[in-house]
Amino acid sequence: MTRTGGMSGEPLQPGGPSFAYFAKDGISRESATAFFRTLLKIVVSTEVERPALRGRTIRITMRRWLFLSLLPFILTNTVIAQSATLQSWRSPLASATAPECPEHIGIRTYVSEIVSAHGVHASIAGKSIRSKTGCERHASLIITGIIARTIPLENVEKKSFEIVDFSKDGQKLLLSAFGGFENDDFHGTELAVFEIARGKPRWINSSNIFGWSNCIATVEPQGFAPDGDLLISARPSVLFGNKEPNCVSGPALYKSALLQHTLRLPDNAVVPRNGTSTTGAAAPCKSDPDILAACYTVHGRLSAWNGSPSLRIWIVGTKRILGVEEYPVASTLPAEVQDQLDWGVEAWGNFNVCPFTPDRPAAMRMVCVQSANHVFFKDNR
Repeated sequence: MTRTGGMSGEPLQPGGPSFAYFAKDGISRESATAFFRTLLKIVVSTEVERPALRGRTIRITMRRWLFLSLLPFILTNTVIAQSATLQSWRSPLASATAPECPEHIGIRTYVSEIVSAHGVHASIAGKSIRSKTGCERHASLIITGIIARTIPLENVEKKSFEIVDFSKDGQKLLLSAFGGFENDDFHGTELAVFEIARGKPRWINSSNIFGWSNCIATVEPQGFAPDGDLLISARPSVLFGNKEPNCVSGPALYKSALLQHTLRLPDNAVVPRNGTSTTGAAAPCKSDPDILAACYTVHGRLSAWNGSPSLRIWIVGTKRILGVEEYPVASTLPAEVQDQLDWGVEAWGNFNVCPFTPDRPAAMRMVCVQSANHVFFKDNR
């Protein structure tokens, strides 16, 4: 489940700004999910660089609350216009990086979705370790099944990683990494294709693949073509746009042999999917270093709301609402709940929660969900 919201704090209802909203414009749930993930990469960055008039550079410090308040406007005015053009647009099978460092001494872990094909399973495992001297962050690509390998990922402090898909024969894996902005430079999206059995990811920046210069664009690897070439989606930056002549002018799908040749495909080209994705193990909620007190069980309704946090638990019989912390402790929901929860779909049951913040009157307490039982789902769509 991928979420977003404004500042209104209103619960999402049928006919509201849910995935169903995009369906009438011909945009699939998968397309909206991919866009939300891309926007999240920008939201978690606190600084961006934007070229100004007369060649100067303006540094803009963007606060997350501002992005959240702008999300409904951005979605309705950009995603519809850009996404509807491409008939086949796929989100990556898994995404993750090292989680944010905890404030207290200890270890915070995170495991992505598990991607599978031809008896091989792949996932991204991240870990942040807070000690008296500071914090270290690590992430690795974990291969299991008929092949067992652990491949460290580099620059995890600056990048988020995605497992895009397997090749048709299951022998190769396509990865992507997003670096954002650093020191006035736009790092953009990097791609890596490697042989699962013995290869090592060698990253290539998308600007080198397309031959771009000073181009700020949204580039999303889509997977493998039947002949083994890569399929890559590219479109102008949602936030910045780009008037450079050597840049992407509109949403398009490309077929590329990396640095050898790149060919634009028709808008109705189909992107095959070779792997499958299942929910990974939930992060260990109760052992997170920033938990303030003992976990406890509440009987309530877990649902998606506009605003932040987007997941909240209403405790039945009270006026108390708990906020489910997802950043930096992403995907702490038990798999049996996460797989069915959606916009307009509520989960009712007993939730064992662990608090990140004190219990104060008239204030939303932030928690993570350790486990759930006696859960049933109500679909209000």
